[in-house]
Order: sequence, then C-alpha cells, then structure tokens
Amino acid sequence: MAIALCVGEPAGIGPELVVKAAQRPWTRPLVALGDPDLLLQTAERLQMPLQLLEENAQQSLEAPGTLRLRSIRLPRPAVAGTLDPQNSAAMVACIDGASEGCLNGRYAAMVTAPVHKAAI
Repeated sequence: MAIALCVGEPAGIGPELVVKAAQRPWTRPLVALGDPDLLLQTAERLQMPLQLLEENAQQSLEAPGTLRLRSIRLPRPAVAGTLDPQNSAAMVACIDGASEGCLNGRYAAMVTAPVHKAAI
C-alpha cells in the first residue's frame, strides 16, 4: 500500500521536498497529492529528473526520479515565497484527500510537507 505525500504550501519548501523525495528508492510507493505543473517546474528549477505516473500505475515500485501522482491542480500558478490565498483550497484538498485515503484504506500513511496555517 502506498504512502500519501502532500505537497503542502505551494509557495513554500514543500514542492522541493517532494521532488527530492522522488530521487531516492523507497520500500513502498509514494503518491504525491498536488499540482503536476508545479512539481515538474520545481524539478526543472532544481535540475532533477522527475517522471510523473498516474496514481494507479501498474508498477510495484518506481525508479528514482519517478513519482505517482494524484493530481490536484492549483487555480493559479504558485510563486515561491509569495502566498496566494486562491491556492489555499487546493492545499486543503490535498490534505483532505490524503487523510480520507488513509481512513478508507487507499493509503497506508500520509506525510504532509509544511503548510502555512495563515493561508488556510
């Protein structure tokens, strides 16, 4: 069973943490909950490989640089270091999706990158 990994505040360190987590092998699959464009742009900025797979991909474990994704799109592009209240609902949707997934057996556990509580 996969571990849900919430991207957290899109303007914060969370997208970088998720991209960096995808660079190493794990004993369980990770499923990131967040915006695919944000993750791909972050990987490009960090000069790290990142291939996004559908959440239900048939592979049992992914190679480093590969990450399963449950896409939750941001209504507006995120700018690092600049909070955008219009993106708050997407951040909360990621946390809700991961917690509900844990409760219904979809995920074994969840990890959340930092969130900015004032933005919620």
